[in-house]
Amino acid sequence: MGTRCRRRRRVRPLQRHPDGRFGDGDYRNEPNTFGWCIEFDPFNPERVPQKRTALGRFAHEGIVFHTAVAGQPIVCYSGDDARNEYIYKYISSNPYEPATAGGHLLDEGRLHVAKFNDDGTGEWLPLVFGENGLTSANGFSSQADVLVNTRLAADTVGATKMDRPEWGAIDPNTKQVYFTLTNNTSRDPEDTDNANPRGPNPHGQIIRWREDNNNPAATRFDWDLYVVAGDDTGLTTSQAAAILTEIRFHTKQCLVRPTDCGSTQTAGSGFKQT
Repeated sequence: MGTRCRRRRRVRPLQRHPDGRFGDGDYRNEPNTFGWCIEFDPFNPERVPQKRTALGRFAHEGIVFHTAVAGQPIVCYSGDDARNEYIYKYISSNPYEPATAGGHLLDEGRLHVAKFNDDGTGEWLPLVFGENGLTSANGFSSQADVLVNTRLAADTVGATKMDRPEWGAIDPNTKQVYFTLTNNTSRDPEDTDNANPRGPNPHGQIIRWREDNNNPAATRFDWDLYVVAGDDTGLTTSQAAAILTEIRFHTKQCLVRPTDCGSTQTAGSGFKQT
């Protein structure tokens, strides 16, 4: 199990002097302690919680795993729950083996960030020091530096800024991945793309992709928009929704997608409370 810092905004580091006074010129490390995934064992209260650094530092909105297969790497996804942030994918370096499986598989692997091309294809860009501009010339000194500054690393490699990615779910039959993009009222009309087609976007959408050859560890995929929410999308009254948040497969046939929509979003928008 894990816990994470939600809705952490991109801010400048807290500036503190060693004696505790605020000021310029001395940057303490305290802000960098937030935004990590922490694993703890509810069945063993004596076990020390462990930080899974390789999963990156951002506003994790949970983690969704592909079903583990013996001999194959562990693959999981996580959304950064903030506007104009990213969707990430982790692929373990070592394969899953039932006899030796454990949390250590989340310590050694590659973190990737999604780039959604306008032609319906996509790619997972590795966040690895020394690759894709993640070099000292661009302010990164090591892999640890890349992981501490995951958002800045994603900016550098040219990933797609998304409309506040939250929960994900994987179809147990098709292996397609669904992610909710809750909203983005700060997106400008000129900054839209096919994956995030509205600016501003008060209602959100669900994006869906299938990994290349249905291989969870692939670094390329094909995507589409499964649902574009709101009252201006051509949906019927029974289909219309807004502020899509949680998503899960309740059974092998049923996709559940609750909303997180309050009166401020529905007032005057044509939605009716039932």
